[in-house]
Amino acid sequence: MQKVNCYKQSVDIWFKYYSDKTRQNYLMDGTQGKHLKQLIKKVELKVIDVGMDASEENILNSLKGFLYSITDQWIIDHLDISIVNSKFNQLYVRSITGGIQSKINDKREANVRSLIEDFGERVLRRNQGK
Repeated sequence: MQKVNCYKQSVDIWFKYYSDKTRQNYLMDGTQGKHLKQLIKKVELKVIDVGMDASEENILNSLKGFLYSITDQWIIDHLDISIVNSKFNQLYVRSITGGIQSKINDKREANVRSLIEDFGERVLRRNQGK
């Protein structure tokens, strides 16, 4: 991976993401740059961890996907690269389990609806039998 090119493209991804979420331009200094480099490394390790090639394209796509999967409102309200970097593990787990949890919640909701409908039909039949 060409680290310089990957970093520059990651800066562009972060700036676009930040602008999309806040409608503001992000002001970056050396401290934020350090956090972005750490975040890129964490994303790279996750790419490798799931068995993908750590190509620049995979890392950049994964970074973009990770950022846009963040749904934690507190993180979005306090959006800063240092916070995203420091909360990476928690945010990553949420991004992975978010889809699973959503499916579980949908199934629970469907089961509750079914139970309510079933109960309503039994009450209706009982009342009609009187």
